[in-house]
Amino acid sequence: MKKTKFLGSILGVVLLLSTVPMVFSAEDVASESGKTTQELKKRIEKVVEEKKQEVNEVVAKLSTKKRGFVGRIDRVSSETITLETHKGVLIVPLSEDVSVTKDGKDATIDDIAVDEWAITLGVEENGTFEPRFVLVSSKTLRPPEPIVLLGTLKSLTSKELVIISRSDSKEQPITVAKSALFEDSDGTEIDSDMFDVDLTVLVTGFQDEDGITGTTIRSLAPLSEEK
Repeated sequence: MKKTKFLGSILGVVLLLSTVPMVFSAEDVASESGKTTQELKKRIEKVVEEKKQEVNEVVAKLSTKKRGFVGRIDRVSSETITLETHKGVLIVPLSEDVSVTKDGKDATIDDIAVDEWAITLGVEENGTFEPRFVLVSSKTLRPPEPIVLLGTLKSLTSKELVIISRSDSKEQPITVAKSALFEDSDGTEIDSDMFDVDLTVLVTGFQDEDGITGTTIRSLAPLSEEK
């Protein structure tokens, strides 16, 4: 409804103007055009000035990147630690502005040792990394290595199984994960008590500093459901 009234008003103005003799000269038109241009320019400059601070803040945010690195501590000095990361060596300055924790507790540089691990978080400004937080761990932060083993089952308990490896005929103890799956040859999940000694099994899992952990133990021979 408002739109209809608005269009009607415009039409009325147009009709009114059509009844008035056009007595504007070329100089008048040029003068009015120049005034309009100047007014528009002033308004644009005013808006730009008002938004300058806001734009500067946005640009500052865009030029600051949050960064993080994980690595083994290779060297500790009085003011820095050196990390071996997947991208190479990183020297991390530990100023008073950097928050340092170790195993969840506040720490100082005196609490940090070589061969421990650290996560360092901070920002990158003008190509330079500036740390804000350093989280030190006495345990490795390296991701566990996936592993697949084939062998003959020698023993099995709820916590551990031992196989004779097909690759070197040596005994290999394997920790059974709490959520480990025991599978038949077709991948169907079955009870662990269906596994017998001398059964050929395929074990998948991971290896870390604590040893090998099995997450899936599969029989390579079909097992009877009647057992």
